[in-house]
Amino acid sequence: MKHLFRFLISRTFFLNLVLAALVVAGGLWFTLNRLEIITLHGESISVPDFTGFKLDELDDFVLDQDVRYEVVDSVFDLKRPLGTVLSQVPPAGFEVKPGRKIYLTVNSFRAPTRELPTVKDRGFKDAVYELESRGFRINEIIYEPSPSRDVALRVEQKGSELEPGTVLDIGTKVDLIVGAGIDRTKPVYPPSLYGFTLEESKTMLETLGLNVGTVVFEDCQTETDSNRAVVFFQEPVPSRKTILYAGDAVEITLSTDRSRVPIRQMEITDTIKATIPSLPTSRGSSK
Repeated sequence: MKHLFRFLISRTFFLNLVLAALVVAGGLWFTLNRLEIITLHGESISVPDFTGFKLDELDDFVLDQDVRYEVVDSVFDLKRPLGTVLSQVPPAGFEVKPGRKIYLTVNSFRAPTRELPTVKDRGFKDAVYELESRGFRINEIIYEPSPSRDVALRVEQKGSELEPGTVLDIGTKVDLIVGAGIDRTKPVYPPSLYGFTLEESKTMLETLGLNVGTVVFEDCQTETDSNRAVVFFQEPVPSRKTILYAGDAVEITLSTDRSRVPIRQMEITDTIKATIPSLPTSRGSSK
């Protein structure tokens, strides 16, 4: 009886042990198969190329792609369109599990800004280097008559002068105005600017290759006063005895009081180019 009892106990223990092993094996099998389903074992897709797409295009782009995306960084690339994808991780063509998240770096939506440097009176090459090193682009180099040759005179944009310190986007195109020296083959008489506004005087001088020198406003309290003020004094004065050359400057003084404008003025024909050989040929000379 005692031996039979021991035999039954041993057999029960063995059966329990086998049953426990089967339960563990079954659980392991279920876990492995479940894990294979979850991880899509053996399935992969090729990562699509996101580069060049704008952010507002990405949602439509991924509709047909079994991936997700997340923007993780923003940089600025002058050569690429603003607001477009520049790079991605993983790269295009890389094999990944379906539903994988792709991390994107995009170009900024707005270019950084910089202050326009002072380039006046700097050498031509130095001025170009200074502008380009700040991130600005030279649209056009314009030469104009000036006592200084190959020296920067000013920076313009669409014909308007830009003051140093003006804040512009990196990549902005500007025009660099450079001195071309004085052309002594084109002598002119100083024109009569009496009664003309500043803008009218500039236009007349430019047609003769001359520049506006020092400008003084008298009796002008507001910008409106300055805009309607007219020239009543200039140096050199209109005269057939004075010869100027392209690049020379005429200094003017303006006032809103038109009674100060001289009555006697040179005839319009006296503003034409001087071509009489007997005239003196020294710059700004007078007798």
